[in-house]
Amino acid sequence: MADNVTVLITGANRGIGLGLTELYLARPNHTVIAAVRDPSSPSSLSLDSLPAGKNSNLILVKIDSTSETDPANAIKTIQAEGVNHLDIVIANAGISEGYARIEAIKTNELRQFFEVNTIGPLILFGAAYPLLKAAADKKRAAPKFIGVTSALSIISDVESSAAWDLGAYGVSKTALNFLVKRANAENDWLNAFVIDPGFAQTDMGNSGARHFGMEQAFVSVKDSTEGMVKVIDNGTKESVSGKYMVYDGSERPF
Repeated sequence: MADNVTVLITGANRGIGLGLTELYLARPNHTVIAAVRDPSSPSSLSLDSLPAGKNSNLILVKIDSTSETDPANAIKTIQAEGVNHLDIVIANAGISEGYARIEAIKTNELRQFFEVNTIGPLILFGAAYPLLKAAADKKRAAPKFIGVTSALSIISDVESSAAWDLGAYGVSKTALNFLVKRANAENDWLNAFVIDPGFAQTDMGNSGARHFGMEQAFVSVKDSTEGMVKVIDNGTKESVSGKYMVYDGSERPF
């Protein structure tokens, strides 16, 4: 287990997070740290029944994205389980509920978006930092910190998304993009980038689609997560660090 590839995924019990957890756990020689808001929920407990590859294992930890202390406590938990480095950290947990044009955005709703989508990943990065650095010090491949973003965050293309009344959500992801890109710039040993899963057919994605008069979102969870994992697998520091990547392997401007 000490030499396993270690992957920490937040929001691991549903949607994109669940798809990523399934894919990594099915591989041999992987330790998957599944971070969930409520480890006692049925969807969290069901993670123990996922198929695991040879020598692979799952560790369930509590990380509520609104908590100042959960990420640090989760790191202590996995260290007690024998995890002494992190190869990949995927800040996936997020919220998107709340539709309003800019003039109608309520400040308390905006704060909630930032608390979960921006501050949550920032606290996670700080807590995971020593174990990411430990992976680099072990001369493993450059450890990766990945923020799951959205096309609604792209400043250079904001006109295309203006009809979607999700400005509060979009700006919280824009701020996430900046923090991840900044983390990459400040640490020459780290491979940090953001990845867009596409308009995926998760509960959150399909709810948004129905709000805007569509039957469902465009991209299956399978296609989204398999594409994301491929980008993460193939993404070297030279090819993806500090960039906005898409699940299909393409790159977009910020």
